Amino acid sequence: MDAVSFPTTYAEAAHLRAEQPDAVVVAGGTDVMVPVNDGTRRVPRWISLRRVVDATGGERRDDDVWLDARTTFDALTRGAYPTALAQAARTVGSPQIRAAGTLGGNLATASPAGDGLVPLLTYDAEVELVGVDGSRRVELSSFLLGPKRTALGPNEVIRRVRLVETGGSQCFAKVGTRNAMVISICSLAGRLDTARGLARLACGSVGPTVVRAHAAEELLVAGAPPDEVAAAVRRAATPIDDHRATAAYRAHALGVLAARATVWLRDAEARRRSGDVDG
Repeated sequence: MDAVSFPTTYAEAAHLRAEQPDAVVVAGGTDVMVPVNDGTRRVPRWISLRRVVDATGGERRDDDVWLDARTTFDALTRGAYPTALAQAARTVGSPQIRAAGTLGGNLATASPAGDGLVPLLTYDAEVELVGVDGSRRVELSSFLLGPKRTALGPNEVIRRVRLVETGGSQCFAKVGTRNAMVISICSLAGRLDTARGLARLACGSVGPTVVRAHAAEELLVAGAPPDEVAAAVRRAATPIDDHRATAAYRAHALGVLAARATVWLRDAEARRRSGDVDG
């Protein structure tokens, strides 16, 4: 039987990583267990975060929110979490996957199709890493380096994620080959706060990492027509052909999502500013 260690703090988990360089850190295991179960990967040692007790999930200071790395997607659908992140969590896998899968696992896997990563980018998120020499924070855009590549050091573990600000109207949508339990062909999250002149648009499954569409954000907050915003979003993307879709289809579908998001966000902002809805 493979060896399993059960640290009770993230610092202890980091020290175990340093002592056992061949060990794999696991929380829900929904990503890492796929190749293990099909026999294409052998893991000699595991470091399970199941018994970690120094969690700080759900801490909120105004718009500033801290989420523990072990926060499950199921929890994100049921608590008072930012809208786009909760909407994305509802699209993740089956109920069983949402009950086990964690935000930290989504970050560690670093898939450009990771549903949780796209809305996180709209909150200017930071990732807190714990290592043998202490902790550090890394902006999400700098943490994600490519598919299955992150800035996580060999002796570090992900402790929590800081959502720097979460105000304004928000949305998340994705396109897949069916309505549920599907890896996205493309996805988009948006956030708009007209009072502050702030807009965020992030895309998934259309590049080596999730990506911000900066030029499109300027057009969104400036009131440009939806088709202009959509065209700018498409220019920010670098989709490829694969077994799920062609690059051309991804670009087209992303533009449709961006145009719809532009309308949704502006309508939601108008209602929010008039007092018809609460944020």
